Amino acid sequence: PLASPAIIGGLFLIFMEVLNDYGAAKYYGVNTFTTGIFRSWTMLEDLQSAVYLSAILVLLVFLIVGIVAWQRGKKSYAIKGSKLQDNNFQRKKLKGEKRVLYFFILSIPLLFGLILPVFQLIIWAVQTFHQMFNLDLLWTALQSLLIAFFAALITLITAVSLIYFSKWNHLKRIHIFKRIGTIGYVIPGAIIGIGIIKSSQRFIIFFSENLNMSVGFLFYGSSIVLIYAYVFRFLSVMYIPLEAISLQVGKHISESSYLLGSGKLKTLFKIDLPLLKGALASSFVLIFIDVIKELPLTLILKPYNLDTLAISAYAYAEDEMVAEAALPSLVLILIVIILMFVLNLGKKIE
Repeated sequence: PLASPAIIGGLFLIFMEVLNDYGAAKYYGVNTFTTGIFRSWTMLEDLQSAVYLSAILVLLVFLIVGIVAWQRGKKSYAIKGSKLQDNNFQRKKLKGEKRVLYFFILSIPLLFGLILPVFQLIIWAVQTFHQMFNLDLLWTALQSLLIAFFAALITLITAVSLIYFSKWNHLKRIHIFKRIGTIGYVIPGAIIGIGIIKSSQRFIIFFSENLNMSVGFLFYGSSIVLIYAYVFRFLSVMYIPLEAISLQVGKHISESSYLLGSGKLKTLFKIDLPLLKGALASSFVLIFIDVIKELPLTLILKPYNLDTLAISAYAYAEDEMVAEAALPSLVLILIVIILMFVLNLGKKIE
């Protein structure tokens, strides 16, 4: 029972990830809300039906969020007293058949979820290496890295701004924007993409009819809208841990800096951010990984001249060229592994 918040939270995260997934569901022919939204918008060219499906899915998501919040209620799972901390717990060392059985059970996800698939990808990549390893692949990888870098950087700036502007401002209304800005992670990427397309059409029409300006290229010919969508989608991934650590740091050091004559911005750059550098680096890497592997949002909002490793692998698999999809997939996996290694190395150094 003490682990129920973690169990329910984990189930909720998996639920959200499955709702957001498009590539695997589309490849295996599973009809989901996300594949239905794409089908209505791309194959049937019916944006209105895609909007209706998105609205139903949003209601479902918030219903699940409400159920999770209701289930937890105001229960406290804290263990009172110091009895737990005083006990000297020791790991049980399994022996014999039980050790083999537990090792086999715990190896199943690793074996079938990583080792065997990657091994098969390596075989296909070797077979298609001369065909697939070219300047186009390197350019696609570079585009993926650049778009992920700028999206992570802008998300970091936005998260820090929301945290500290809400601290500096005594108006309660600003907290509403903070809460709205951090709900993007519970909304599937396909819904965010459709919503942005629908709202951007109104902006384009407004500028065209009232100001006689053509701004469609900003929405459909550049990466501005795509990066904005990434920021909204993944802001909570960075905001929540940064806010938690900033609360742990407290406000006494900052207030001392104010008393010594330093302004708020100077205190932020000289004191607050250096104290958060570990959390900032970790959050940046996590957003980078999320962006570089994101598929549904990128498929909907990417400009015609932008390609990413995730889209490249999906396009080959969609055309039944699974072997050709192996090399872009392996490059993507390699980038993620390197980033995770750097992240873990940074934590050890700290």
